[in-house]
Amino acid sequence: MEIDLISWLLLFSTPATPAITPPPKAQQVSTHTAAYTPLLPILADSTTDTPPTTEVTASQPVIPTLLTRAQALAGSTAPQAVLDAQQVITVTYIDDTGYETTGQLVIHRDAVADIIEIMALSRQIGYPFTQITPVSEFQWSDDASMAANNTAAFNYRPITGGTALSSHSGHHAVAIDINPQQNPYIKGTVILPPGSVYDPTHPQTLTADHPLVQRFKDLGWTWGGDWEILKDYQHFEKALPHS
Repeated sequence: MEIDLISWLLLFSTPATPAITPPPKAQQVSTHTAAYTPLLPILADSTTDTPPTTEVTASQPVIPTLLTRAQALAGSTAPQAVLDAQQVITVTYIDDTGYETTGQLVIHRDAVADIIEIMALSRQIGYPFTQITPVSEFQWSDDASMAANNTAAFNYRPITGGTALSSHSGHHAVAIDINPQQNPYIKGTVILPPGSVYDPTHPQTLTADHPLVQRFKDLGWTWGGDWEILKDYQHFEKALPHS
């Protein structure tokens, strides 16, 4: 076969195309992206750029501001000797929404050990209180304290419907009232606080076989639910050693 000179030169002057060698697998970049599962719930709306926020809801407890001794006893008409015998103790309890919170009781120093034992038992069995705060926060009004379903002890005042000193006065005895709305005072047609109902199935109601009632009795306290002439289911009292 004949070929001209120019074609012959072009044939042998065209560089050969080098072979393309794929990179080793170790150098290859994968385009697969693994699915990502967040460890925490995403609170923000996924369609916006709003950052996650944490809201405090009404069901979360508001930790009360604790009173000083002077504040807890302010306005009491008790003699100084009676006031000097009272202690202001901080207690931890389960509230009626299921949260553990703190409160305060004013109680005679001779009853502090008993109350600490009762409060420890209440947490152990999950017994709820609505609130526990000194009656000074209610201007020493027993009616106002009961209306708020407040658990309280010291209050220098006369007995309900009488003139003699109440055992709450810390003079000859000590007393504590627990969840008055569920454990009312009942004498004939008189029910205190007004509108309260004694329902033994309610988790805050105290009954004869309730562990707290039994423990109070073991410690030498009297329960108003055992009284014959009237019933005071909220009430526990104990004579002081010197009385």
